[in-house]
Order: sequence, then C-alpha cells, then structure tokens
Amino acid sequence: MSTESEGLLGITKVAKYLDVSKSSVNRYISNGLIPKVTIGGRTLIKIKDLEDFIEKNRATSKAI
Repeated sequence: MSTESEGLLGITKVAKYLDVSKSSVNRYISNGLIPKVTIGGRTLIKIKDLEDFIEKNRATSKAI
C-alpha cells in the first residue's frame, strides 16, 4: 500500500504541490507550521495537515 493511499505525502510531493523547494517544506516543518510523521526514516506529511496549512495561509483578495 502506498503512503498516498494512507493519506501521507513525502517532502518532494509536498514541495511540488505547494510549488516551493524541498528546503522550504523542511523549514515549514522545523518552524512547526506543518506537522510531520516519521515512518521508517522517511519524513511524511498528513494530507489533512497540508490542507490545514494551506487554509491558514491562503491569501484573501479584496474586491476593488
């Protein structure tokens, strides 16, 4: 069973999804902005935690 089907993504997939570098994702994790799960030496992110991070950091636009 893949980690994606279990609701987990690796750092590379998270970086691609957010369109940022892997270093940025690791910094978000280090700063406590995105919680991590470590399984078998791999750092993984729960999809729900990623969705929460996106929602908290979503830019709001105001109509002019």
